[in-house]
Order: sequence, then C-alpha cells, then structure tokens
Amino acid sequence: WIAAMKITIKRIVIAAGLCAFTLAVNAASVQLLPETAQVAGTFDIDLYLNATDTAGDHPGQFSGRVVIEYDPTLVSFAGFSYGAPASELYAVEQINFGFHETVSLGFGNALDDGVIGSYTFSLLPGASGVIGFSVYDYNELLGTFANELPTNQSFRPSFVGAEVTVVPLPAAFWLFASALAGMAWVRRRETEAA
Repeated sequence: WIAAMKITIKRIVIAAGLCAFTLAVNAASVQLLPETAQVAGTFDIDLYLNATDTAGDHPGQFSGRVVIEYDPTLVSFAGFSYGAPASELYAVEQINFGFHETVSLGFGNALDDGVIGSYTFSLLPGASGVIGFSVYDYNELLGTFANELPTNQSFRPSFVGAEVTVVPLPAAFWLFASALAGMAWVRRRETEAA
C-alpha cells in the first residue's frame, strides 16, 4: 500500500512538473489594455490576445472564453464590441454578486496577436481612486483556449488584468458650469421682467 502511494505521489509530481513546463514554454497571454489608465466618464478596456508562440498554424484562428470581474459600485458595464475578424461564439453574460460583478463571453476567429474587442464601462457617481479589473479563463480547470488551425490545438495563456484611476473633474470645470448657470438664470429673469 505504501509503495503504491509513493508511485501515485511520484506521478502527481511528474504531472505537475510537466504542466508547469508546458505553461512556461507557452508564452501566450490574454490581457486587458490599458493596464493602467486615468479615466473620467465613459471608457473602454480592450481584450488583447497574444498567441504567437502557440502550437498550430500561424497565422491561426483562435477561440476562447473569458471572464472579467470588477466592482459594480464603481462602474457600470455598457457593452462589448468585437474587432474584426474576431466574432462571438458565446453571448455576453453579466452576473452581479453584490460586491463584485462578472462579464463572460466566448470568441472565435481571433488573430494571433491583436485586440479581440472592447468592453465599455461608465463610472458611477462617487467612484474614486483605483478600480481593478481582473480577467481569467471561463473554465480554469480544463481551459477553453485553442488554435483551430489546422486542428484544435489547446493552450493555456497567462492573464493580466487592468487598473484605471478615476480622474476627478477639475475645479475650474465646476466654476465654469456654475457661471454658465448663473448667466442663464440672470438672462431668464431679465426676459421675465420685460
């Protein structure tokens, strides 16, 4: 029994080592761009794939399924638009868990190296500081990424999230806006008096 246990443990260690080696050799990545940005109002975050070092033909035809996660008290998801030639394989699905929200989607026909599409977000009132966006594989256990040319060549990319820093509107804007409102109020009073 102990000998069988040792063999099983050795197999697990060897399998883990092979997985680590495979992941180290495969330099593919999925990232959210910009990694860091300053924003105000509505903004976009690009979903970017670099799969130039994966198995299969190049240029290839890539597919996968991703999930992004963020704080729904700071931003509101407004939509996702695909960049050609990438296209939708699985519809966008948005799930709110209260303290965090996820948006998942599946894509196909993506290029080896380029933007798959763009997420659009709007800042919510009171949003401030740094807002983090994480990204990961829809099925972290089995993986969903593949190069479809010439056949289904699976790979596991690394994932890099993004951060955006909320830029408050400058004080000069508020002064200008209140001056305009004051001028409009004076003009209205003048026309009412006449």
